[in-house]
Amino acid sequence: MKFLNAIFAIIILASCSSEQSTDYSMQSLESAYWWPQQKSPSAILEFKESSDYNENTLVYSLAGLMAQGVNQGETDKMIWMQTSNRSYEKWYEGLQSRLNLQIHDEYNAEQLLAECIKEIDIKGYVLFKKPESFDWYKYNATDDESYNVACMYAGVLGAVTIEEGLEEMAIKAGLKMLKDARSISSNECFNELKDQLNNNSVMTMHPAYPNLRDFGIAHKSPIGFGVNDYVSKILEWTKPGSPLLGWNIGGESEFVIPSTFYGIINTANNWCLNYLILSSNSINEELPKFKSVDPSTIDYEKGNHFHSFLMSDGDNMQWTIGSFVLSDSYWANPYLSSVPVSFTSCPSNISMMAPDVYKEMVRTQKDGISVVEYGGGYHYPDLFASKRGDEAPVIMRDFVRKVHVHMKRTGTKVFGFIAHDLDSKAAMEAYQVYVDELEDIAGIVAVQYAPYHGGLGDVYWFKNKKGIEIPVVTAKYSMWKDLTMMEDYAGNPKTLPAKINRDLEKDKTDGKKTFSWTSVHAWSKFHNPSYPNNPGELAAGVSPVKWTTDELLKDINVVSIEELIWRLRMEHNPKETKEVIKHWN
Repeated sequence: MKFLNAIFAIIILASCSSEQSTDYSMQSLESAYWWPQQKSPSAILEFKESSDYNENTLVYSLAGLMAQGVNQGETDKMIWMQTSNRSYEKWYEGLQSRLNLQIHDEYNAEQLLAECIKEIDIKGYVLFKKPESFDWYKYNATDDESYNVACMYAGVLGAVTIEEGLEEMAIKAGLKMLKDARSISSNECFNELKDQLNNNSVMTMHPAYPNLRDFGIAHKSPIGFGVNDYVSKILEWTKPGSPLLGWNIGGESEFVIPSTFYGIINTANNWCLNYLILSSNSINEELPKFKSVDPSTIDYEKGNHFHSFLMSDGDNMQWTIGSFVLSDSYWANPYLSSVPVSFTSCPSNISMMAPDVYKEMVRTQKDGISVVEYGGGYHYPDLFASKRGDEAPVIMRDFVRKVHVHMKRTGTKVFGFIAHDLDSKAAMEAYQVYVDELEDIAGIVAVQYAPYHGGLGDVYWFKNKKGIEIPVVTAKYSMWKDLTMMEDYAGNPKTLPAKINRDLEKDKTDGKKTFSWTSVHAWSKFHNPSYPNNPGELAAGVSPVKWTTDELLKDINVVSIEELIWRLRMEHNPKETKEVIKHWN
């Protein structure tokens, strides 16, 4: 009997150990959320679209305070800022339907202030001065930072932000000034408030733009701008794995590197509108999954040469929410029915912050079109958390485990990212972490920061925890307007096909099979080589890919990036790949 009891105990312990291991790698959705959560309202107050900077800054602060009030159970209403952007109007319809919202009257700024005072306890106002310049690339911290300072005070004090030209409206509404932000630096403000601010998000925004201030105020986020000691200070203070909202000034890598150093994820969302309310109740949404390739349906005996085209910049949340989904240049392009262009995207972040956008993407995904989870946000994995000392490996692994939860939730099977130094030792160590923790992925795609095709198609193989080899596949070509870096593998729809065809002919002569892909720069506009003088044939996105594929040799089979990876795996290790496919889901 003792022997049987011992066996029984061992079985129970093994079962518990297995469950703990599963729970550890597949964390609950709650613990995998890296965005602060927003509870849902039951009613909406609409603000009439306005071009007045002063009014908009007031309304964004009201929206933030009302969202705070919803989270704290003080009110059941939030604010929607009207916009002429057709995409946002579609998301608004989805939001209303999803949450069964009541829509109240339209308000101007003064009316909205009075209505919100009835709903929540607004403590007063913080006074600031509008910046001297509204040019994103012109910024003087000494003269311009008071709006950022005012927003930090507003979230903590429960106050609205008031530009000095609008002070009379605040006084008329019965509010008192709690702080004059015009004489306080961002650093002084942060030092005073840091025990009351939250370290689960951080923001960099030019003070000329009120976008995202509702989020910053509602969640009491530290705010800064520029590449300077103060911004580095708030990045270091922020919890690793947290999102960085907004954008910054200067060269892209100049400000992405510092956030990456501290393990912070850049989300490229400075032009997002109504961002906070769109995220309402997202954690409780049952999400559909993106369609992925069933590897058992691929005819691996057909053809010897395969090529894919992968759209860049999908980690850009403002693009995804603002125009991408409905754009006939990208997700809604008619050529997608015949050309299997693949897309880097941000399904993890979008599913958390704009589930109505995410659902529309899934609903309208065309057959044969692959979606790549692009980094979980913009960072360089080879530099990730490197200024966190000995904690860096743990921080990276913890973040990747969270990404894994969201890839399971969204059904994405390919992961991708931009590396700062693609073939460095640090990059190789990062690839291994991703292969370890992202269970059930087909593979990983990687691009060099500059140029994207810096890897020249090299493939790195790493074994996952089950001993299965997973490829990290680099881009061999770039489609990028006027790119001169490594130009022998870069070009446009007129010049690139000849370079791809050239390499195919060499591979055929050498008796090699071809598995390569082109990174398509999302923002580059190209002329159709067949109609070079027709301005109507100038386009970015999917159409230039179609023009390029029309000029490729017939031996080249254009496939999705997902199919390319499976074919590569079958060529590399057919026995193992066939066994994996038997159990693929």
